[in-house]
Amino acid sequence: MKINNMRNYNLDNALHHNFLPGRPSPESLSSSLAKGFHPLPRGEGNAALNASPQNTPSFGANPLQSLGRAFEFDGFNFSLSGLLLILYGATIIPRYVKARDKDEKREILIRDITTLTTLIFARRSIQNVVSRMCSKASGLALHTKPENHSGSLKKIYNYLRPERGIQPLTSEQIIAKYSKIQDYKNGLVDFGDFVIKQGGDIKKALCTDKNIAQHLKSMHTKWKPGGDFESAGSDEIMNMIRHFHKNRENDYAQIIEILKNPNNELVKKAKFMNSTFDFLTTLVFVPAILGVFLSYFNETLTKRLYLGKSGRTKSGSYH
Repeated sequence: MKINNMRNYNLDNALHHNFLPGRPSPESLSSSLAKGFHPLPRGEGNAALNASPQNTPSFGANPLQSLGRAFEFDGFNFSLSGLLLILYGATIIPRYVKARDKDEKREILIRDITTLTTLIFARRSIQNVVSRMCSKASGLALHTKPENHSGSLKKIYNYLRPERGIQPLTSEQIIAKYSKIQDYKNGLVDFGDFVIKQGGDIKKALCTDKNIAQHLKSMHTKWKPGGDFESAGSDEIMNMIRHFHKNRENDYAQIIEILKNPNNELVKKAKFMNSTFDFLTTLVFVPAILGVFLSYFNETLTKRLYLGKSGRTKSGSYH
């Protein structure tokens, strides 16, 4: 019993004094275990532990520390910097150096680099493009954009980067955004601002549900008698929502009640669309690139090279 107590004491001291310096009155390990651990949000990894994203190298006063942060693990995953270094630096380069001839080197450069690049970048890029197209058609915000998303080059970069770029909403996030209206400080106003900020259309999004569409029409008639609801744009609908948010009129309250259902029409449609393009990207587009296009391109190029080396033309005659 005494030995166990000494072990706990030494472990606590090691944690407090060696690994967490400068923290006042730290809790003991045993009390932390008693309270239970709180898992990090899925996919957040080290980013959830920092107030600002520090995995991007910023070579300032301490370049070694910045470089270390660039290669930190993100939960169970490598950082993007570490992943690229290992896959391209420790996989492609040794294979290329050990290649037996020029043909094998060519195949490595074409096949392996295309495969890795597709798996790392193309899947998320295709997913983001399809998500954007679906969002534009439905009015639903199906992804979140980073704060710095202005300028053509920056937008392209955010579409391509697999981490901290444009992120499609998960099913859990869709339920939180489209049904837990009570979590928004200003109700429908904040909900509408979220949809518009992420590239959606609040009128199209709300009219996904026929009952909500009827309540919106009723509100529009009261707010602007004689106005044409069908031609009303997203900005006009938001101004109307802000007006009724202050008055808490019956139609407004009815829309809130409909959206509180975690299985409402907006949630169902957003989840279906995200699941569909995730399925298409993972099981159709990427396999088509790797299994069809890449194989065809490599085979065609090889045939042309060997035909040229053998002195034959495409028709089979010598030249």
